[in-house]
Amino acid sequence: MAEYAVYDAPEVPSYEDRSDSAVVVPEIAIDRLARVRHATRICWWLSIDKSLAFRFARERGDIAQGFGSDLDIHGLSRLSARMRSARPRRGLIQSSIHLAQSQYAWAYLFATHNVLPRLVSDYIRPERTGSDPPIAPEDRGPTIAFNPLKGHALTSRVMKASPPAITWIPLEKMSPAGVGDALARSAVYLDLGQQPGRDRLPREAALRFAVSIVAQRGAGAFVEDTPIPSQHRVDPRRPDFLESTLSLIEDVFGAPRAHVDLQGPYREWVRTGQSVFVSEVKCAFFD
Repeated sequence: MAEYAVYDAPEVPSYEDRSDSAVVVPEIAIDRLARVRHATRICWWLSIDKSLAFRFARERGDIAQGFGSDLDIHGLSRLSARMRSARPRRGLIQSSIHLAQSQYAWAYLFATHNVLPRLVSDYIRPERTGSDPPIAPEDRGPTIAFNPLKGHALTSRVMKASPPAITWIPLEKMSPAGVGDALARSAVYLDLGQQPGRDRLPREAALRFAVSIVAQRGAGAFVEDTPIPSQHRVDPRRPDFLESTLSLIEDVFGAPRAHVDLQGPYREWVRTGQSVFVSEVKCAFFD
């Protein structure tokens, strides 16, 4: 695909199943490793939420805790049917090497399958890192960007209880450049959904000098994956979740520059992502 050309990863029609080769698949395709007989089997867990059994359990847990589900009832039924039809692959998991895109995935694999993954994350491409904001944080007004496909139930609660003066910007049906422009004119990026890994949008938002506020769900609860200040992380399990989230948003609107500056170390962490990724790949495949 044209948008992936910058990664210089050529496509090939097939892989060579030889002892001096490695076959890497994402977690959603781990069953395909069963066909690999001679090459080294590697599963890269970009999102543990794509694992059928884990996702079904997580969706049920979210509903029970009042977080809602990102799937409708038909989607949940299809997911349940797929989970029941999937055969356990414990032997396959134990005979493969595992890479984790996030500390969240690393912890899950270690605790659930007793394997020690190697961390191979990802990075925001340099052309997306930005420099000085085109619109100063203090000139953006009460604007909040959000992904309408994530955390819908929780986000809706906040929207309904928020002052009418707030402008909500849904990040949908946009090109990558359009998303960047929307973030660059937003004071806040609010993500109350499940963080399946080191999500791209909170990182891009911070680089566009929008204050990223995330829920302590999935990778959003791990400081290694989302190293934002603790006050910019909200907990949907707390009884005062709604009030504390609205109060935090009000604080950001009242002192946007101060909150942007608090995420300065986070922006620098994001900017070093490419060099860290190169080191992780070398460690995973060559050390």
